[in-house]
Amino acid sequence: MELPKHDPNIFRTMEDEITTSRHHYIPVFYLKGFTDDSGLLYRYDKVTNDVRQVGPKGIFWEENLNTGIIKHPETGEMHLWDFPEHFFSGVENILSEPIDILRNTDATFNLMASPSAVDTLKYLIHFLFWRVPANKIHLDKLIDEKKLSDLGFGFFDADGKRSVEWEHKMKEVDLWRKLYPALIASSRQYSAFKKNNAVDWGIYYMNWNHSLTTDNPIILRSFDGPSSLEGNLLFPLSVNQLVVAIEGRKKSSLPAIVREQIDVLQFHHAQRYIACPKKNYIFHIKDKLENFYSSQADNWAELLKEQIFQTLTEQAE
Repeated sequence: MELPKHDPNIFRTMEDEITTSRHHYIPVFYLKGFTDDSGLLYRYDKVTNDVRQVGPKGIFWEENLNTGIIKHPETGEMHLWDFPEHFFSGVENILSEPIDILRNTDATFNLMASPSAVDTLKYLIHFLFWRVPANKIHLDKLIDEKKLSDLGFGFFDADGKRSVEWEHKMKEVDLWRKLYPALIASSRQYSAFKKNNAVDWGIYYMNWNHSLTTDNPIILRSFDGPSSLEGNLLFPLSVNQLVVAIEGRKKSSLPAIVREQIDVLQFHHAQRYIACPKKNYIFHIKDKLENFYSSQADNWAELLKEQIFQTLTEQAE
């Protein structure tokens, strides 16, 4: 994102506070789950058809993405501050250790029997979904339409009285809007955003190490607001782990053909970039995807997605 220029005709009372510029919308600690033994991965660009081997720090970022703007309502003085980036980094530091623990366990452990494990995954999924550029349209719609109280937050004066006027004004502050991904993730247990349906959360373990992820890695069966992130979703956790949340009971094992179909869907679902430890697997999935483009109905992606969810639930054990 190109930062706005200061008006030389407006007197400035304080300097900008910017110490970072390369802001990841997919955290580096998450991408480390998709590297090879040397700590590298391949990044494929759907627009340019370019593929290159890089480290996790070198992909899925935008310049100054999380630098916010505060503008004085009377003087017009503008202040730039990368506080959202530092705040997000703090959240990532909290999440990275428990996610590493999940990744380093194997199928002999019933991780999803632990409420804390499920809660950690939910936090990560909410945090990621609202950060990726592909979902900005959903984020802007939520900010504009939902009251801050719907998230379980509020602005209060010295007497403890809620200030609805301030809450409305803050929606127009760019820096405040950029904090929303963390606010939404923190409010995921608030009643207004929860599903009442019973959801079966689980991790499938594959006997390969080349599953891919993308710049838009969370596949939802459908989207009708934040509560959609509480169930009926697919989320790659690492090269050999897939998080699945389904209303009802899910199958105990994941057929290999279905995992490949999920990667085809992931490739299609990506806004622009795909990451994988194996270059040849990226092009294998690309070829599969092109077959779908040429031989299937226009709505093949929705049909395939529904087929996958039904396969994972039908005749559940």
